[in-house]
Amino acid sequence: MLHPVCKNLEAQHPLWWLSLIYALPVSLLEIGLFYYWFAVADRYKVFLYEHLGAGPFDELTIGRYRMSGLVAAGFVFLFYTGVNWFIGRLAGIRYRRYVPPDWWRVWLCSLPAIITALLWIMTTRNWPVLPLLLAVQCILIAVGSLALALPAGRLAAERPQELIWLGLAGAGLVPALLLLRAVELVSAGRMSFAEVWKLALGSTTAGALWTMLIALLYAHRQRTHWKWHHPLISGVVLSYLLLPLAHYLLCTPPDIRYITAADNFFARNLSVQVLCFLVSALICGAAVGLQSRWRHRYR
Repeated sequence: MLHPVCKNLEAQHPLWWLSLIYALPVSLLEIGLFYYWFAVADRYKVFLYEHLGAGPFDELTIGRYRMSGLVAAGFVFLFYTGVNWFIGRLAGIRYRRYVPPDWWRVWLCSLPAIITALLWIMTTRNWPVLPLLLAVQCILIAVGSLALALPAGRLAAERPQELIWLGLAGAGLVPALLLLRAVELVSAGRMSFAEVWKLALGSTTAGALWTMLIALLYAHRQRTHWKWHHPLISGVVLSYLLLPLAHYLLCTPPDIRYITAADNFFARNLSVQVLCFLVSALICGAAVGLQSRWRHRYR
């Protein structure tokens, strides 16, 4: 008779094999994008060498290297979410239930190939090759972004309406994540306090009200509530994966597809960036708190 632990491991094996199958196209897409950007394409176009006088290892260009992982994760998000949505709808037509593997299993199965391939690509291909430390930073950003891109796959397969609700709620966090950082421009003398008030604080307040409205509508229609981090993750995916991807695909010339600078999405000052995340988390906490009160009052 098998020990209970052995039985559990035996039962997990099919899940890991299935996760490996799902991880294969995810890994190929991620590796393929990096191979194109760093080994095949013209670096002067992809990373805008010499733009505003920036060289291959100036701060502005290094920010573009780091942003490549976010743009790649945006591609993976659209691909993985779309495929799972399609398979889920196809299974529903046949009156079957489709359940993709846990996102973290797919992520873990993707890591060995992605880390090895990206390290080889960035430190050996094309010119100039990236220093080891910078390559490691880009890899960490890439695999961290990939962890944000995969969880939506199961929602798209099983509960696509939930994905839409969270997307709407997350949209209200975009001003807090992307525009609130304008406060650092006051000290730099690039904007007045009145301008920052209108742009940063005004848009953040409007976004917060939008997120709370969506949260209340969701609680009213679905008779349940989120956990505070659910809309926050949605807002982060929209702000740091999908918008950089949209910039790459829609806001650049067709013959010069370049990766945006990090300064367009992240604050230069770490404390300001932390402030953006804290304010977004507080908005999510307030929205989920309203959901909970709504449920208890009208259940």
